[in-house]
Amino acid sequence: MLRPAAQCRTRGPESGRSSAGGGGGGGGRRAPPPPPPPPTVRRCAIGLLGLGSVPRRAAAAELSVTGLPVAKVNAAELGERAMAGLEDVPADLHGSDSYRTRVGAAMVARAWESATAEALDG
Repeated sequence: MLRPAAQCRTRGPESGRSSAGGGGGGGGRRAPPPPPPPPTVRRCAIGLLGLGSVPRRAAAAELSVTGLPVAKVNAAELGERAMAGLEDVPADLHGSDSYRTRVGAAMVARAWESATAEALDG
C-alpha cells in the first residue's frame, strides 16, 4: 500500500521503534543545504589610462574573466592579458615602452585585487 510521504514510517535512532512522519525520534532530519556557489565575475571593465593619447579598454581581458569564479582568476595573468593587445605603448621621459607596459600590467593586477576584495567583503 502506498502512503503519502508525511505518513511514511521512519526508524528513530534512539528507541529502535518506528515513528510516524517527522514527529519524533529524529526521523525528520534533513540533509544540510548545499554550500552556496562560489562568487563569479558577472561583469568586468578594465580601462587603461596613460598608455597612449586616448584611454583604451582591455576588452579581450574583460571577456576572459567574465563568468569565471573569482578565486580562479590570477591577477598577474589578468594584467598581462590586459596589456597583451597594446602594441603601440609610447615611451616618454618617465619610462620606456616596456617599462610602461610592465607597470600597466601591475596596476591592472592591483586594481583587480582591490575591486574583488571590496566586492567580496562589502
